[in-house]
Amino acid sequence: MKNSPLLVFLLLLLVKANAQTSITGFVKDRKAKPVGGVLVGVFGVTPQGTTNLGQFELKLPKRDEFVAGSKIVFSVQKDGWSVLDERDLFSFVPLRPGENPHTIRMVNDTERDADLKEQEKNIRAAIEQEFKKQVTPLYAQIEGNKIPADSLGRLNTRIAVLTAERDQALSQVADMVKTLYKVDLAAASQLYRDAYELSTKGKTREANELIEKANLDEQLQKIEEEERQHTIRLEELAKGRRQIAETYVLQAKNSITSLDFAAAEQAYDKAVMADPKNDEVIFAFAFFLQQQNNFIKAALFYEKSLLLSKDEYGRAVVLNNIGNIYRANQKMPEAERAYVEALGTYRKLSEKNPDAFLPDVATTLNNLGVFYSDNQRMPEAERAYVEALGIRRKLSEKNPDAFLPDVASTLNNLGNYYRANQKMPEAERAYVEALGTYRKLSEKNPDAFL
Repeated sequence: MKNSPLLVFLLLLLVKANAQTSITGFVKDRKAKPVGGVLVGVFGVTPQGTTNLGQFELKLPKRDEFVAGSKIVFSVQKDGWSVLDERDLFSFVPLRPGENPHTIRMVNDTERDADLKEQEKNIRAAIEQEFKKQVTPLYAQIEGNKIPADSLGRLNTRIAVLTAERDQALSQVADMVKTLYKVDLAAASQLYRDAYELSTKGKTREANELIEKANLDEQLQKIEEEERQHTIRLEELAKGRRQIAETYVLQAKNSITSLDFAAAEQAYDKAVMADPKNDEVIFAFAFFLQQQNNFIKAALFYEKSLLLSKDEYGRAVVLNNIGNIYRANQKMPEAERAYVEALGTYRKLSEKNPDAFLPDVATTLNNLGVFYSDNQRMPEAERAYVEALGIRRKLSEKNPDAFLPDVASTLNNLGNYYRANQKMPEAERAYVEALGTYRKLSEKNPDAFL
């Protein structure tokens, strides 16, 4: 009996799916330069070191979890270096050995810490300068003239609003700098790179002026027209949308620095319209709305981001933030479900790559501790805080600059918990240690910790 062509084709596919395959890729730094000597691995596979060109190849055994199309999570290890963006650690087993090389970006810890510290300092100075520029004329009106009581009230109200906006902008600097630092500059547009360089120097108004001159709205219209006419490959069009959306996000963050939150929201809105299937852009908008206490709209965008998340890590990040929103809106069952699912995902990921994902386990445990404490579930709250503190202590031993602030924050939460439960000696010990930790941190970075 002759085999049909379809049967032969299916048999060939089956043989290929069960054959040993390999996954290849590169480890690069922020400037796309190769990083050698990095141990790259996948759970259950012997790690391999990268060459001087940053290349690696992992032979995947014949197992069900390594069939073509299966998700895999990388681990990377090099003393003094860290993965730049956890999302780089996720990929898929290729259909054919060596197909679609994967890129993982890493950064030297010392270089990263110095960069972030300098950028934070510059952006904080820009915020204070903007605040001074706007508030000084208002004080001059109050001090220089005898003005009616109603005008005085309006001036004082405006000063209070500006002060609150300044404080809110300052509170977002650390997260803003870390988020922008993860952007793949090699894949970004030249406009983005030029504007980003200005932003990191604290020249955020100049950066936004550069973006405005580029007329992103017009660029997006051209892309939409090319999409309708099918004149350019879909990959190029998708790249164009992503680059425009990234630049709008940068514009939004610069607007926050200028204390113009309305302009920031408008820029975020344009970013989402430019690339409506980009889960990272949608997440960024949701996070902004959350910080503005616009919880209803933030939850809607988080839900959109959740649907578009490409990997377990992205989903867990969204769930953790949704949990915070549900807690703020007294939706306690929904908040607990979100936190618990996020924690379960982080625990599984940390088993495969503890260096990358244990910090997220600790963050979610800390959030769960706050949740349980708010709901008078004291034994669960204490267990969550204590486990979070233990993880953060271990992490701070390897990288004190990155994790000591988290140790202090968790100690402060534990102190609040013990005080609320009349455990005064334990509360005092936690508060005293937290204060001592913050004092040490403030010696290195007074702007952030005083």
